[in-house]
Amino acid sequence: MDKKRATSMVIFACVFVITATAMAAAQSKPEIKGMKAYLFYNPSGSLSENIIDNSDFTLYNTIIGGGSAKEPSNQTLVVVGISGKCPAGMCKAYFSAIEKYGRKKVLLKRAAEVFCETDECNAAFMLYDTGCTPVELSARMHGGKKTLKKKIKFYCAE
Repeated sequence: MDKKRATSMVIFACVFVITATAMAAAQSKPEIKGMKAYLFYNPSGSLSENIIDNSDFTLYNTIIGGGSAKEPSNQTLVVVGISGKCPAGMCKAYFSAIEKYGRKKVLLKRAAEVFCETDECNAAFMLYDTGCTPVELSARMHGGKKTLKKKIKFYCAE
């Protein structure tokens, strides 16, 4: 084998290894895969069914146990699903919850460390003083390309 051909083969092998490594790293980056939210029932300490994208669940006057709420609730637990392994078992999720009624009010804006050594894991965020005003949720992973946005359509009346 001549020297040029040997050099070409070494270069090809290096390019192949670098490309394969980059593709594997790109595929394993953690991303947001979904979002669920549950009313926290203050009297019993139990949770409702998922209220995001649930047209069967009415979010009317939840603070007094109205609508589909089984008990009064003014706190909401949001669970963000993550897919893809976190490097070294740990990654960062960015989450925000903003009330959208008249002036915007930030309920929560947080960067949370997520410990995850498997292909799927979750991060939890608790929102306080919820139940009468619509809330916009947003989540993304550090270095991720996808931002997931959801709405919780709370409303109240006398």
